Amino acid sequence: MLNGSAAQKPISAIIILAGLGLGAPVFLTGTGCDGKKTKSPALLLNVNFGGAPKTGKAAVGLSAQDYWNNHAPLPWKALSGAARLKYANGEATTIGFTVDNAGGAWGNKSGDPMYDTYIYPNNGQGDGVGQVTVTLTNLPAGEYDFFLYGHADAGGRPESNSTFSLKSGAREFGPAGTLTSNGWKATQPWEEGKQYVRFRGVRVAEGAEVVITVAGGTNGKPSKGVAVINGFQVARAGLLSGSLR
Repeated sequence: MLNGSAAQKPISAIIILAGLGLGAPVFLTGTGCDGKKTKSPALLLNVNFGGAPKTGKAAVGLSAQDYWNNHAPLPWKALSGAARLKYANGEATTIGFTVDNAGGAWGNKSGDPMYDTYIYPNNGQGDGVGQVTVTLTNLPAGEYDFFLYGHADAGGRPESNSTFSLKSGAREFGPAGTLTSNGWKATQPWEEGKQYVRFRGVRVAEGAEVVITVAGGTNGKPSKGVAVINGFQVARAGLLSGSLR
């Protein structure tokens, strides 16, 4: 095992940013087609693989109370999944996902609960053999940024730095890999391209699936290493601009 494992009126909108990063929720307010004021939470979705409970921010976040959907696949089972995920503010959704070829789980020692657990292939194909596939369903139509975390500290095997690819409709992103970060601690800053990769401007059509493929990598390059994924975040594009950090 791995060690470390057709509208009546135009819609106008105002983004309320006061208190960002200090625990206050982020809301979009505006006038809908019926002339009534509407309010909905800014979309941020967090998923943590491996089982250790996680709350709060990672590379991005709204507050120290951000909700994470924690998912631990059954050991040696090739296929698992979850439905009715919750946004970072705790609101329930119809969003779900499946994970294929990730029946193993192990950990790191960074001090961050999400980064300290990961899943990897360990089922009928063999221990550490093959790619991991995450398929996200029922994500509302729109444009998103994806933050993908993939790292396993050295232990029984060499350090693993995953290589990610993403597909939404006909558009493909990646591959892009994480860099060597053995010994990284949660007290240090998150760095794009080191602990995680970011795919920007991913457009999702109504009813379309988003497929994330995780392959083995070493220091940002594809390799025969083991594919691991610690977790991921999905944020509505345009709401970031540094404000969720």
